[in-house]
Amino acid sequence: MLDFSYFSEMGFRRAARTDDNQTEVIKGLRMIGVTVKPVHTVKGFVDIIAGYKGQNFLFEIKDSRKVKSARKLTEKEREFQEQWRGSVHTIHSWDEAWQIIQAATRTEPTFAEKLEAQLNKK
Repeated sequence: MLDFSYFSEMGFRRAARTDDNQTEVIKGLRMIGVTVKPVHTVKGFVDIIAGYKGQNFLFEIKDSRKVKSARKLTEKEREFQEQWRGSVHTIHSWDEAWQIIQAATRTEPTFAEKLEAQLNKK
């Protein structure tokens, strides 16, 4: 049985801050067919959960345009990631998230890879 007491201890916030690029990340992922649920209102939890081809991905979004100290995980974020028994990815853009999703869900070569292989045979 999973213990969800951690989430109730974290509590919910009314006005959670989001990274400046969160909307951009969500739009980009949705444009390529990924379902995305923003969950930044739970203290310490990841910013979004994304689903693609039957797999779920937990993403913490950090804005690479900010100074390095502003991109650090908060204490609650760090605590969550240490206690979570699954994967959590810290990303800076939607294409970075897409690379992670593609690597995890790829079952066959991409069209570009197939084309390159054909060209290399000649």
